[in-house]
Amino acid sequence: MSHNNFTSVNSFKTFKRSHPTLLICDLSYNFIHQNVTDLLTNLPPNLVQMFLSRNKIEGVLPRSRDLELLRNLRRLHLDWNMLSGNLPDFSAVYPKLRELNLSNQKQGKNGGLTGEIRQSLSGLPRLTLLNLAGNQ
Repeated sequence: MSHNNFTSVNSFKTFKRSHPTLLICDLSYNFIHQNVTDLLTNLPPNLVQMFLSRNKIEGVLPRSRDLELLRNLRRLHLDWNMLSGNLPDFSAVYPKLRELNLSNQKQGKNGGLTGEIRQSLSGLPRLTLLNLAGNQ
């Protein structure tokens, strides 16, 4: 579903029948203009890879206690959007994460991600890619 003109994503909770089988979701290179909290709190529990790069997703990343536990998520790409605020503790909710790309959030009037890089990221033993470039 990448490289289209989608502007929003209905809640994944409406796709309950596909929850056991949906493993990879690529919605990159669209025009999705939604709040990041709405997107990250309604993901199918078996999701392994989620690509939301190059959209217009905005807002502050939700605190780890507000994120759904996705034990199988290995790749999360949200680069080239308009996110702001601090990094949550991804290790608590995405324990198998291998790739985390939150680069280039600093666009237009948005300052991008700020604050410290959390020490809890070192609690992700499988992490092989961490890209936070293009933020503050």
